[in-house]
Amino acid sequence: MPESMKSPRRIRNNRGGVVEMGRGSPAPSGSLLWKFEAQNKAKTKKSYVWGITGEMEWTPNLTTGVDWKALTMPASLPITTDYLPDRRTLQNDYLVSNYSMMPDQDPGGDAANNMRVEGLEGHRYYSRPLRLRELYDELICQRLQHGFQLITGSKIALDADLHVAGSGKLIYGRKPNNEVTYLSLGRVIHMLTLEQTTVTVKRFSPRHAYEIPSPHYKYRFMVPDNPSYEVSHVLFSHERLENFNWNYNDFRVLSKGRGEFKLEHPMKYWKGQYYLLPSSQEVVQKISKEAAEKSAKAERETSQISVRCDIFTEKTSEDCDKLCDGFMRIMETCNRMKRPARNRKSVTSSVKKSSVPNKPLHRGANPAAVSTPDLQGGALVMSPKTDYLSQHYSELDIVKTAHGMGLDLGSLDGLGSPRSSSGLNLLSPLTDILDAMKLPAEGIVTYQKQADLQTGYFIGYEAVDWALETMKLYCSELVVAIFNRMIAEHLIVHASGNPAHPFICGFYLYNIVPGDGKPHAVAAELSSVSADVDFDQVWLESAIINPYKGLARPRGQASVPEFLKPEPRFEKVEFACDKTPYYALATKKACLIDVDLYHKSDRLEWAIANYHTTFTPNLAFEIELKWIQASGLMFGDLIQVWSRRCPSNGFHLVPVPSDPFALPQKSNADPLRMPIFVPLNCQALKSTDGRPMFADFPPESVHLRLVLFQEMILKQFGFIPLQENVHKTDVIRQAREFVSVTGGMFAMIPPRDKTEEPVKLIPKADPAVHHLHRDESSYCGDGAETKEIGFYWAWNSCLTKKWRSPHTGDEDFLDVILLDFRRFCSNTDNRLLQFWNAACSKPSHSLDLTTAK
Repeated sequence: MPESMKSPRRIRNNRGGVVEMGRGSPAPSGSLLWKFEAQNKAKTKKSYVWGITGEMEWTPNLTTGVDWKALTMPASLPITTDYLPDRRTLQNDYLVSNYSMMPDQDPGGDAANNMRVEGLEGHRYYSRPLRLRELYDELICQRLQHGFQLITGSKIALDADLHVAGSGKLIYGRKPNNEVTYLSLGRVIHMLTLEQTTVTVKRFSPRHAYEIPSPHYKYRFMVPDNPSYEVSHVLFSHERLENFNWNYNDFRVLSKGRGEFKLEHPMKYWKGQYYLLPSSQEVVQKISKEAAEKSAKAERETSQISVRCDIFTEKTSEDCDKLCDGFMRIMETCNRMKRPARNRKSVTSSVKKSSVPNKPLHRGANPAAVSTPDLQGGALVMSPKTDYLSQHYSELDIVKTAHGMGLDLGSLDGLGSPRSSSGLNLLSPLTDILDAMKLPAEGIVTYQKQADLQTGYFIGYEAVDWALETMKLYCSELVVAIFNRMIAEHLIVHASGNPAHPFICGFYLYNIVPGDGKPHAVAAELSSVSADVDFDQVWLESAIINPYKGLARPRGQASVPEFLKPEPRFEKVEFACDKTPYYALATKKACLIDVDLYHKSDRLEWAIANYHTTFTPNLAFEIELKWIQASGLMFGDLIQVWSRRCPSNGFHLVPVPSDPFALPQKSNADPLRMPIFVPLNCQALKSTDGRPMFADFPPESVHLRLVLFQEMILKQFGFIPLQENVHKTDVIRQAREFVSVTGGMFAMIPPRDKTEEPVKLIPKADPAVHHLHRDESSYCGDGAETKEIGFYWAWNSCLTKKWRSPHTGDEDFLDVILLDFRRFCSNTDNRLLQFWNAACSKPSHSLDLTTAK
């Protein structure tokens, strides 16, 4: 790659600093005079630094302009100002409005009330409200974070003693002992008053708003790793400060983003978006090592070395089991749970009819983790199989359930034979299954010591795993149906004590209902006066779909590809779960997060976590953190704790931009980022008689087959789909997005042009002709439609040096991946043709997804 085409990712200045730049940014143009002062004990030294690197000598021909520092670092203004309009200006040119806020707890109240509040601090179901002084300081802090300046100086003493009378007019004089703070941002002025029991906010907004121009700017733009410049444009717009809804924002602070004052668009808030991705460290290290060795031999840069990167393989059943188990441990960390060490490897021992005290515990559980004696019950006694109708479970019900899932029970072979060593099967009475669950040696693993939970809780996914092994069932859907019947019969209950909460296979917490008739401890606590949050607002719970334990499961690598089947379809991982709204993919739940893990700060710091309701090893799991009341230090500690837990459990956590691709067609797209188009050489896949690919299939299915073929290529290079793709089944109008398991790049299969004929595949494109322009003539709706076949490739601009690890690879590794991906798609060395022929040569009698029988 020529030197002029290299990505401008880091610029080193002569002060020893490094300016970090994300991928997907344009090459810097022009230069700017940088001036700084270095002061020491002896004298003050001034030096002038020129150019974009800070190392260029001044010449008369040096062109000045903007550089990265001016684009990425906003101007820093002093935190104070002495400007305040006089009284006449405030009366004639400003509109005044005010509102008051009162915290839930009065710090000056009775001592008994204060002692009760202090005793509840740190309790999960009690969210301590802001005290009056804390609320006052936090409202000031919120304005400083938005760019306000504190008004100081002698002029305050003359003009600060004004307030709004009942008629709306300004009058002067204020009560003594009230603390007042003035802040300003441009022509907007706020007056905050700390009174005896309330905080009053007065807003002064200009009567006549200035007319703000919106200039339209065109420029030529080169994306890193793209061979040519592109014409781009941006429309500069300004936010009207006087229109910002500070009333809503202040009550968000008071309510911690709950109720009607939520952290959502269009109101401002800080946001961090993260993907939990499966680790492929061995493959990354293999590619990096091979590229480094070839680079040393050829004496060329690593980024210019060709290495085979299509070596990522699909996950096996064992891999999915490990990832599901690792995900549960990560959820434990996010929930601040401390559980005994355990080994979740399956054991071959079966459940006995009576407990054996000296026998090892199921899956190596710690003795302290076993249910308490009052939950054990008596010895297991099996009911006669002929007495099904007298039990809670009827054979007719279970037959209907199985047939509703598309299963043929037949003679119950493979679905829990009555001759199994455990004596349990699909039609066993619920009381027998419950007794088996309570056994100390072979029952489910229950845990005792956890704050804010009733003792003897267990995890839904582990219970399903136990039932599959003990009852010899074929798929998890049947186990979920059994446990839901147990909830209906009040044998087990959700950890919140809600009897209507269904059983969900995943990281959901449940209890065995004791027979003493006592109320559920957590339910009683949640219904008390002191609790002001719901269970799901403070606990992160997510369903888990293991594709190898559901109705639809992969059968092996030798099966025919989906794009060559008579009736192709996208892989529907939701087929492996019960049809309930709790398993809906691409939906999110919200949870209140305590950012200050170690209680270092004297400030109440919190965030809202929006996370996917369902985890599956084949898709990216997203966690989105939103906050308005948290410091960078505490938030960094929280993310560090979460990220350190991931590698030991087969994952790694990476930050991602909210708009990974920054498509030019979007009006709010980042003007300094743009995806790279990688064309796919479909001409190389023509048959010997000149017919295009998929010519033997119905024309209406060509678009779908082509997208499935492109998905198969991306999987070879380590890309996994986003959960949002589940709802994108219209391949003509909706793009499908993917993220690399390394977290370093994104890929998109763009939608096809609506006017394109299905069987007419466009020939190989000229690489010099790009497809994304920001000029007005290129707008074609919300998508990035194109007549060419290929991929959009975008770098993860949030993956800075701090987040680099052996799981992500370095920048040379990312360059190697893109170079080999381009060689593959262009059919260099006939690799694309060989891939096509290998896919077509697979046996057509086997299927990827089979139904359990």
